[in-house]
Amino acid sequence: MGVSGCGKSTIAVQLHARLPQQYLDADDFHPQENKQKISSGIPLTDDDRQPWLTKVNAAVKASENKQGVILACSALKHQYRETLMQGLAWPMHIIWLHGDKNTLLDRLEQRQGHFAKANILDSQIATLQPPDVQPFDIAESAEQIVEKILQTLGHKSN
Repeated sequence: MGVSGCGKSTIAVQLHARLPQQYLDADDFHPQENKQKISSGIPLTDDDRQPWLTKVNAAVKASENKQGVILACSALKHQYRETLMQGLAWPMHIIWLHGDKNTLLDRLEQRQGHFAKANILDSQIATLQPPDVQPFDIAESAEQIVEKILQTLGHKSN
């Protein structure tokens, strides 16, 4: 989890390559109206997010792999994380990708083909309610972050 540009999808895809869990990206579940708002720099409201989060939660629960899912999702507020965890048959381990604003801006300004651009970053930072977990610093390489996550989750490195 984390704000736009922190590398959620990149890290989740790399974790998926190393773990047996299915991978889901919450961005794939946004309705077109949400994507249009975000791409225009209009922050989503809680009312905009709730149906999306409910849909993501349903997809996680319906996953092929009842051992868990690797989910890339902003999950910026505590209540959003609660919605995502509702009714799961397994515990959710929150991985918080955190970095300084300049690094995030640089990444978002270079990003191509995604609806979330740099114009949404300030509102995401303002919305963020940090989870009660140790953050992973996005200044490190994706490979280093993945290794640290695997260690945190108790998995052996390759």
